[in-house]
Amino acid sequence: GSGVIFDNNGHIITNLHVLDSSIQLKQKLLIELYDGSNHEVEIIGTDRENDLAVLKIIEKNIDVFPIQREREIEDIKIGETVYAIGNPQGLGQSVSMGIVSAIGRKFINKRGSFIQTDASINPGNSGGALVDSEGNLLGIINFIESTTGGNQGLNFAIPIDVVSKSYSQILRDTKIN
Repeated sequence: GSGVIFDNNGHIITNLHVLDSSIQLKQKLLIELYDGSNHEVEIIGTDRENDLAVLKIIEKNIDVFPIQREREIEDIKIGETVYAIGNPQGLGQSVSMGIVSAIGRKFINKRGSFIQTDASINPGNSGGALVDSEGNLLGIINFIESTTGGNQGLNFAIPIDVVSKSYSQILRDTKIN
């Protein structure tokens, strides 16, 4: 799976489904940062309804570089260029380019609405960033619709407004900053 460093305190946001088996097995969680370094993290909280989780790097005095700019969902335009950043198939850091195909996609079996993109997303990209051409965070990659299990150009991200509200609520509920 993938994740996004969300603030200067070392909080990381990812999809809950990325962590589910680790939570059930009570495993120690390690992440690999963009520089190849590994760090232990703790789970701060989860939002099952939105399939999100907040982690925190345990080490003190570590330099982290979060995506600091968020873009309002109403400013996103269909057809604009986007980039999906993640760890497809466990191969390591990867970026793919596509466009916003639709905004506000709804599904019977999922809560909320999603940003649809044709940027290549595969297993392992879940929890990664969907950003615009200026590096603004638009959403967190969540799932693909596929008849084969691989990328078919129907890929979906949780919009940043939902992510930000969930993140704030998790931190408020746990009273950890």
